[in-house]
Amino acid sequence: MTRRIAPVRLLNLLLLAGLLAWSIAVWPSLPARLPIHVDLDGTVDRWAERSIVAWFALPVLAAGVSLLLMGVRRLARRRPMIANLPDRDRLLRLPPAAQQAVLAEVGRLLDLVAVQTSLVFVLLQAGLHRVATAAGGPGWIVAALAVAVGGMPVLMIAGSLRLNRRLREESATAKG
Repeated sequence: MTRRIAPVRLLNLLLLAGLLAWSIAVWPSLPARLPIHVDLDGTVDRWAERSIVAWFALPVLAAGVSLLLMGVRRLARRRPMIANLPDRDRLLRLPPAAQQAVLAEVGRLLDLVAVQTSLVFVLLQAGLHRVATAAGGPGWIVAALAVAVGGMPVLMIAGSLRLNRRLREESATAKG
């Protein structure tokens, strides 16, 4: 039996692979100094000497966050009692099949969070590259922050509403 990868997970893998491939491709053309921190008005306030650690920190962090979210998703499916949900007691009272249906929704939300987080890392790395090579200002960095600050609450609210609806549906079905 062939196992298919969910489209949202595939998108995340493509974002991570693209980030790593692009970071490797532009490595030879990077200047001697790299920006490593930008303040709120978009001004670079910390620089580092060009090094593998300075340049590849964001791609490694992006992959680490994705692996962490994937691990949390798998662990919650195997051990529903660790799921940190607003109505966990209701979840735990459901039959195992209904629990898994709710936890699948948690998994979808975590997959979307992984994609959104990877997108933020892609935008940050692109922005740091543009600043380092004097190809532009901090617009990409500001875009990354806008995606993070604006997108995450919307994603979490929409995901929580969908998750709560699924929990209510499964509870109603279990009651019968």
